[in-house]
Amino acid sequence: MNTQFNAGQEILDQSLQLLQTGKTDQGLNRLNFSIWKLKNNMSDDQWQEFCKEKCHRHEVLKVLHRSDISKRAFEKPRGYAGDAVLMDNLYGYNHQKDSTVFNWEYNMSGGMSVRERRSFMARYIDDLAENSRSLNILSVACGHLREFLSIKPHNKMKIENFYALDGDLESLKNIDMECEGSESIKLIHANVIDLLRKKIAFGELDLIYSLGLLDYLNDFLARKLIQFCFTLLKSKGKMVIANFAPNLVDQAYLEAFMDWHLIYRDEQDMEQLLSKLPPENFKVRSFRDNYKNIVYLEITKVK
Repeated sequence: MNTQFNAGQEILDQSLQLLQTGKTDQGLNRLNFSIWKLKNNMSDDQWQEFCKEKCHRHEVLKVLHRSDISKRAFEKPRGYAGDAVLMDNLYGYNHQKDSTVFNWEYNMSGGMSVRERRSFMARYIDDLAENSRSLNILSVACGHLREFLSIKPHNKMKIENFYALDGDLESLKNIDMECEGSESIKLIHANVIDLLRKKIAFGELDLIYSLGLLDYLNDFLARKLIQFCFTLLKSKGKMVIANFAPNLVDQAYLEAFMDWHLIYRDEQDMEQLLSKLPPENFKVRSFRDNYKNIVYLEITKVK
């Protein structure tokens, strides 16, 4: 273990030197790849110790936290790493143009997948609306619901109810402010446990989706959520869920310098989450984003 820790210390030292001499891209590319290789050669316990004892105490952390992305993720002002304000940073709403570290983190592979995920969901809703007279939609852990802003105006008019559910009240306040006048949006302050326990009257839904929540849910809770949401779908209704895949090369950087920990799942892991659904009553399609970082499942209720 000492050998690996020494190798890790050298990676941190050399990356810091490159950053201090203005070679940001070179330093961060080296750091990202080298720290990923190091993580793969350590046990989980060793890796956690290395992050805590080395990465979180190294001078390189201060340099990286000049970026609002890694700084906010690490400090967790709302109690968790991937809050809606941080997502807005990755979407480009609050671009920190004077920070070379921010620009590099913005262009990380995972960040590109996050932006594509938002665009994908807007297109998906547009496609559904084009072939529907009206739609009732539920977004679970909706954040700032940025995908709504990209839906075509004539398709927004077809949405009867767009239920935006989130456990972060500040996120819902932001939606209320930025989507003022959108009468179809119904804000619901609830987390997953609330959703499973409370009797919230949705009616039958055409679409339920959750884009970033499963990354934080263990298998038990994820199955419960999927099982519950499936009961809310009308016949031919659809559920779309997304999860980052284990091959994400950024994951070591996220854990080491942002203290941002996800639960990664591949296609097989995702399909195992459907084990509580009646097999005769659903069809499933799996696919990945263009960067191969995110696994999507589209679940269609047969009847």
